[in-house]
Amino acid sequence: MYTKGEWRRFGGMVDGYGIVSSSGEVIIEQQALSGLENEANAHLIAAAPDMYEALYHLTKAKHHQGITFWTKRGEQALSKAESKGG
Repeated sequence: MYTKGEWRRFGGMVDGYGIVSSSGEVIIEQQALSGLENEANAHLIAAAPDMYEALYHLTKAKHHQGITFWTKRGEQALSKAESKGG
């Protein structure tokens, strides 16, 4: 099982990146080695719970019930992973 709740990226290219849960629990820390790639990895990891939730509900949607809502959530999760929002 994974740590529930919103995950957020913290840090920067000089000191490295990490992921923290909404309760303040540090999930992962990574020292900066290649800058932009580490930042992209941090965004992707932070979006993992959002992507899991959207994918889970999309696979469970019956007869198009909830498809629009969960498609939107999936788009938001992808945007977060691509560091365009979140």
